[in-house]
Amino acid sequence: MAHPTSSVTAPHLAPSHLEPTVYDRHAPSWHRDAAAVAEAVFSKSSTSSAEHGHETLEPPPAARIDWMVDDLDHFLLSVGGRSRFVFRAALTTLVTLGPVTIGSLRPFASLSLADRVRALERLDQPLAGPAALCVFAVKTLMSFLWFEHPDTQVEAGLVRGAHR
Repeated sequence: MAHPTSSVTAPHLAPSHLEPTVYDRHAPSWHRDAAAVAEAVFSKSSTSSAEHGHETLEPPPAARIDWMVDDLDHFLLSVGGRSRFVFRAALTTLVTLGPVTIGSLRPFASLSLADRVRALERLDQPLAGPAALCVFAVKTLMSFLWFEHPDTQVEAGLVRGAHR
């Protein structure tokens, strides 16, 4: 059985796994951007023998992305304005520069999952300079929140499967 908090969803936030998502116009744009970055950061690669060893990316559960973005929103509301500004500036840097690093002019959230992962990997290189620090800052905060989710804790082996 899932933990009660794992059923918290905000369907307008999760990036689509098959096609670009049409986001709720009323959701803050940084929610969309955070969801798109989180999906890329927490995706898992798998090799399918049916596709002759072709590596594919598996996105994390959309409900968990929604939960993390909601938790991130609550966290940012509780910290000072300077911290909120720094996080959002770092996130904006990623979603602005990310597409450029892979030769795309499309918005970050509309890129395929593979392209978003590739863009973040390019920004996370030492030659990316300050952009690499933005990747580090965003990934660090998101990771702290990501591993608070009961299902993530079970999957990571941090707790026994009591919540499943």
